Amino acid sequence: MDTVAKTIFHDLAPFVVVAVYFRSFYHFERLLELEYRLYRPLWIADGRPMLMFGVMKDALAEASARRDWSGFVPSVRLFFTWIFCGPDWVKSNRQARRILSQARWWLLLTCVAMILMLKLV
Repeated sequence: MDTVAKTIFHDLAPFVVVAVYFRSFYHFERLLELEYRLYRPLWIADGRPMLMFGVMKDALAEASARRDWSGFVPSVRLFFTWIFCGPDWVKSNRQARRILSQARWWLLLTCVAMILMLKLV
């Protein structure tokens, strides 16, 4: 790879990694939306997690409209918990399984992109 191409790739790599990482959160928020709509008691038991990036239209307006950050900690906790061990309700919902799988793949792609980026440094 010539110097110019390597410089351009090196400069753009962090933006690509961040974009891919946000995509995994997009799928996570879709999963939160399903939990909110179909399994509301579980959503409440999970600490009423709020939107992290607000990409969903209005499904979690109740949680996201709060001015405090009480729903943020459950959101972060659930993201990392569900990535490695999905909740029981996902097993019985085909759409939820697909969304969780997509979130996992995007997060894996993020890790691969980060490794490649660090290798160039």
